[in-house]
Amino acid sequence: MNTITIGGVHHPLIFNMNSLRNIMAHIGMESFEDLQKQLNIAKSLDLSVTCAFYGICEGYESKGEPMPFKHEIEIARQITKYTELMPALNGFTKSITDFFAIEESGEKK
Repeated sequence: MNTITIGGVHHPLIFNMNSLRNIMAHIGMESFEDLQKQLNIAKSLDLSVTCAFYGICEGYESKGEPMPFKHEIEIARQITKYTELMPALNGFTKSITDFFAIEESGEKK
């Protein structure tokens, strides 16, 4: 399980089908091709905070613990440097790429 530090507190971070689906819906991503547009436009603050929110949400859900944030804005208020969000953006990008990878003969393409 990955983690992200927000406001000096470590939070679990998981990107599974549920968190990927929520992020895609939230940012209006209808296809995998839309990902590159979102990353270019965004490397965006909105995308990064959304990734952090839903990744943290799934992380706490998997631990059976309550989510400490009710909305993305609660995370954004605590961010003082964009680099704090990089674990979420990087985790989302890797997970969605892996999720949609086509496997042939047991190998990902």
